[in-house]
Amino acid sequence: RALRRRGQSHIAMVQRVNDADESRDPFYEIVGIVTLEDVLEELIGAEIVDESDVVADSGNKALQQRTPQRIEFFEMLQRRDGLALGRALGPAAKTADEVRALVSYLSTNVSLFRPAAFSGAALRRLVQRCPIYTVSAQQVAHGHYIYVRGVPASCCCLLLHGRVQVCAGNEGLVSDIGPWTLLAANALTEERHVPDFTARVAAAARIFTIPRAELLAV
Repeated sequence: RALRRRGQSHIAMVQRVNDADESRDPFYEIVGIVTLEDVLEELIGAEIVDESDVVADSGNKALQQRTPQRIEFFEMLQRRDGLALGRALGPAAKTADEVRALVSYLSTNVSLFRPAAFSGAALRRLVQRCPIYTVSAQQVAHGHYIYVRGVPASCCCLLLHGRVQVCAGNEGLVSDIGPWTLLAANALTEERHVPDFTARVAAAARIFTIPRAELLAV
């Protein structure tokens, strides 16, 4: 087979030489198309999918419909009671190193907690009062949501360890976030914050949460 690239496009025709008929000269015939995404998938040995792909598994080539990532309304209602981490899980103890790291991160990266707006002593008290929750691999397997689009949230979350999958926008675009990513920061300043995204824990995680009530109490 020969792969021929034309112009600057990320798509190319796949051709092969057809010489089955000895009475005719060999000729190229088009057998398909290939994209840059296809090439990358073969290189990394994994599928790259968007929110609506029907993909061919690189191992067995069987067509698979991607599981929809958008949370439908009925599922949102089923999950709603499990969204609050405090009702779903028990808090884990913070180490002294975690307290120092959290104070340093928040005072440097979150405008609300910068020294000019929030005293260091008050921030340390807040960090000590707010819980860290651990999400186990078993809980991930059963589906654990931190936020659901359209469902009011009263706390922000900082991912300390693990991975969270975020589905955002009307198109339902999906992305993964890693440690030291803050979600729903506006929940601390808005009396009624409604996330415009859904966040699902995708791997065993430790999550630091700051309830708005705790911020107001400091």
